Amino acid sequence: MTSGFEPRILAFICTGHPLDLTKRLRGRAPVDIRMVKVTCSYRIEPEILLEPFLANFDGVLILECPLDYCRSRTETDSGAEIFHEIAALLDAAHIQRDRLCLDRIPAIKGRGLYDIARKFAEKMISLGPLHLNKLSREKLRTLQNNLETRRIRGLVAAGLSQVNTRKTGKKRMCPPSGAARRDEYIKNWLSVLIEENPITLMHIGEVMDIEVRHISEYLLAMEREQRIKISAVLKEEISNLMFS
Repeated sequence: MTSGFEPRILAFICTGHPLDLTKRLRGRAPVDIRMVKVTCSYRIEPEILLEPFLANFDGVLILECPLDYCRSRTETDSGAEIFHEIAALLDAAHIQRDRLCLDRIPAIKGRGLYDIARKFAEKMISLGPLHLNKLSREKLRTLQNNLETRRIRGLVAAGLSQVNTRKTGKKRMCPPSGAARRDEYIKNWLSVLIEENPITLMHIGEVMDIEVRHISEYLLAMEREQRIKISAVLKEEISNLMFS
């Protein structure tokens, strides 16, 4: 065990649960756990789950809601398939797969949620800080890019999107009939990116290849949905942009 080490953990929490789990966990967790709300753990894009490790988080926790409360999937759907895929990719990047955890939130009892967080935090403390060397970081970024390329190709093949090439030569997804899925993908990315502190609208725009004005609109919408809390610095930047 590493003495005095407090792990950085990012938790993806499903919003399908009848209780506001972020409020229940915040302030009670054994360590500082950052929380990202998602509509369904089954819909988290795999490449998004790799980003926290690149952003120097020590562990990633995926919390599925009870099936009885799920509004987004069938009994055969689960985040388990994505979990096993990402765990294998972590192995390829020489990162312990124990740094990724998938668990199901108890139906009502908040104590169960606390126990899940405590056990995962203890596991991260026993593993110690995640130190990515240059080779592992490059490997992880390559795997992430490969996942995104595969996803875009899949959407194109399914007729849900079209890929346009901008003057910069970068590709971006422009789905005419898959707008809801694209919006959720963007919101999930934003939820992760704003956990990187400090971060600016310009930085987010460069990473996601989206105009900063559109990013501002997404962030404000997500705050209204109570999925994120915009920092004072970002809020001032958004305000200056909107009224410029």
